[in-house]
Amino acid sequence: MRLAYMAAAVAAGVVAFGMTAQAVEIGVGPGGVRVDHDRGNCRVIIDHHTNRYGEEVTVRRRVCD
Repeated sequence: MRLAYMAAAVAAGVVAFGMTAQAVEIGVGPGGVRVDHDRGNCRVIIDHHTNRYGEEVTVRRRVCD
């Protein structure tokens, strides 16, 4: 239910600020809600490694040219 409220708030913000005519990326996940202008030449680099405690770690980086 909380996630639905966050998504509704983001959608209302997008409409209120007039970004509907532009390319906008909206992400909702465990880290919260994220609104970003879509850049066509971006990619996500995913790195996997084991930390010093022996845990498998996945790091995602967004790189835009």
